Amino acid sequence: MEVLFRIGRSGPGAPRNRKEKRQLQGLRDELDASLEEELQRRPEVRIINKYAVVMAYIRMGMKGVGALALLWATVVLLGGFVSDLRKIDFWYLTMIAFVQAAGLVIIFSSLLYAKFLRKV
Repeated sequence: MEVLFRIGRSGPGAPRNRKEKRQLQGLRDELDASLEEELQRRPEVRIINKYAVVMAYIRMGMKGVGALALLWATVVLLGGFVSDLRKIDFWYLTMIAFVQAAGLVIIFSSLLYAKFLRKV
């Protein structure tokens, strides 16, 4: 198990010579072959992987639409178009901007936490 753990590492636990690197490369190739064989035997794994990829693309698209909505609401609110809006439209735009900005704050704070504060 330790050998598999060291396959992708660099640093103190990394392979030190060419022979060990070749052995680890062989283990990596065997692992890839066994994973491919597992995919051939179990088609549900392939279906789950495709589903995960599709959901990731949908999520990226929704993030893009949300960023555009925030940009549009900000331009309308701060760009001088407020005088042309009805009162209800102003409040809708304000709520869109706040919800989208709060979502961005949550996303970025979790990313910052994962990046910098995880090891503390």
